[in-house]
Amino acid sequence: MKKSIFIAFLFVFQIISAQDYSFGNVSKEEVKEKKNSIEEDASAAILYLHRESNSEIIPQKGITTTHEYHFRIKFYSEEGLKYGEREIELSEEAKDKITGLKGFIFRLKGNKLEKISAELVEAIVETNDGIITKKISSPKLQKGDVLELKYTVSTGNFFIVPPANLQFEIPVLKAEHFVNIPESFGFRTQMRGNGLFNLEQGTKAKSISFNGQTLPYNDNTYKISDFNIPSLKEEAFVTNMQHYARGVDFELIEMRQPNAPVRKMGDSWETIAKLLNKRVLKNIKDHSYIKKSVSHVVTAEMNEDQKIEAIFSFIKNRIKVVKETKEITTAEKAFAKGEGDKSLVNLNLVNALRASGINAELMFSSTRENGVFEARPYMGAFNHFSVYLPNQKKILDASEKFAKVNELPFEALNWNGFVVKSDDTFEWVSLLTNNISQEVATIRAEITADGVIKGSGRIKKDNMAALISRKKAENKDNDVLKKEFENRFENVNVEAIRVNNIEDINKSLVESVKFVYKADKKSSKIKINPMLFFTPKENALTSENRFIPIDYGTPWLKKYTITIKLPANAEVVKVPENKVMELPEGIGYSALSIKHENNLLVIGVETQIYASLIPAAFYPTMRDFYKEMFEKQTEQIEIKL
Repeated sequence: MKKSIFIAFLFVFQIISAQDYSFGNVSKEEVKEKKNSIEEDASAAILYLHRESNSEIIPQKGITTTHEYHFRIKFYSEEGLKYGEREIELSEEAKDKITGLKGFIFRLKGNKLEKISAELVEAIVETNDGIITKKISSPKLQKGDVLELKYTVSTGNFFIVPPANLQFEIPVLKAEHFVNIPESFGFRTQMRGNGLFNLEQGTKAKSISFNGQTLPYNDNTYKISDFNIPSLKEEAFVTNMQHYARGVDFELIEMRQPNAPVRKMGDSWETIAKLLNKRVLKNIKDHSYIKKSVSHVVTAEMNEDQKIEAIFSFIKNRIKVVKETKEITTAEKAFAKGEGDKSLVNLNLVNALRASGINAELMFSSTRENGVFEARPYMGAFNHFSVYLPNQKKILDASEKFAKVNELPFEALNWNGFVVKSDDTFEWVSLLTNNISQEVATIRAEITADGVIKGSGRIKKDNMAALISRKKAENKDNDVLKKEFENRFENVNVEAIRVNNIEDINKSLVESVKFVYKADKKSSKIKINPMLFFTPKENALTSENRFIPIDYGTPWLKKYTITIKLPANAEVVKVPENKVMELPEGIGYSALSIKHENNLLVIGVETQIYASLIPAAFYPTMRDFYKEMFEKQTEQIEIKL
């Protein structure tokens, strides 16, 4: 008996209902279409997406799972041809493989509809941590074509059900996912995205033959469908746009087997704590292997904070972070080898701290890429862990060499930390930081009589701004740094650059630069932006509406003090008015001031946001603030030479 849950009951237009979606039956009308019916400026569109997932129980062999995909894609412009490529991740451990790959291209020759082979090409583009990424593409695609593509991914991993994605970078006319899962595996469905779509749940009777007997069982069935889906527009200050794309995720929360108790994996956070403790127990139950080394790092004269700093630095210097390998699977092996993946580095940090008598606990967390799982217990919620010191209320992450005490890598600044204690109890720790990411620049420049602007300056960075810049600058020579600086900004040639304190994380990172700035010069008049090359290229918040929070990761401050010496007899014709723009509720402000004294222009620009995360409900206020700020920061100073 089927049970239906309708998120929205939507009537499909007659044209969609009547359309033939069987593979290879593309109509002349679809190929003739010049513009997409949902978004006229779309470079491509998915006319149809069909996916079907099935798991078959084979006695004495196990379970085989297949995911069959069918895409029908229309290309309106040359730019849209890139959407004819599909990247597929395959697990080596699960022995994933692609089968049944076939594709056809439909195009018009005169008034005749042609169907030609897509001559699909498979290529491995990346291999990382046991995951092989393959790209499927066709060298035959042209503007105006319709591509029919079909393939099946078979896998031995029946614990993971791929998400039912309905929304992409290009519009979708119709999408439907049929997912059938043996009832032995209990999955929770999690809907995401903005907009209403259809989700139907039911059951389907099945059976297997074993030792001459027919054994019945049920599949839990899911149909997820939608039509006329707009493209997912990229937004600024977002952790991961895919978290906000329309679709359904499947989360394994329990397994049932005959004559065995139900294995719970998502009924409560208490269950999650026990499972996580069991997973890491072999790595933290004994720290004798590291005790002698730690005794050479700390001394009796050190206070507790000094010991923490010393051990933190020791582990970061001792163990190099590498990708996960089959050879190095334990904390002890990583310590002996001097290298290991991120998790093994932090496991060693826990053991080193405990060996010195400091209470240290593992803190599991979800990266910005992985998402937020606040309302539901789920083992897949955590893909990163660091170290928490409950007595000092401090967080350490030795997997990032440039991180200080109480500073996480940017990708780990997300949601809450889940601290699991040795007795299987747990504690939540907020990962929202009060550390202000700071960029403070001081520039001195001079306009020559022929209108060239030359100068020098220093850009001082602290906290997250420093951490990110250190990672980018590490092991790069000055020529590379010069080119990157010029690419980062506009209208500037760098004559010399130096970056100080890359390795000394307890000091500010300082970029010193000597430059020539290209101003807008016409005849005897010159126009310059008050912020010179720091002038923003575009307004970051332009969408009329937004349902996604603004996520900066950290509070931040950007401050620029620019002094420009004018040539003798130069006349300042126009100067933007000084202005202070404030956000309500003390969220932040932006200010611009310009003083003209004698032959000097002294320009001050300062913007500060005190919150790391701003709710979507506040977006209209932020949109207007950014618009006003962008207009003010791009007003020009006019000078007659």
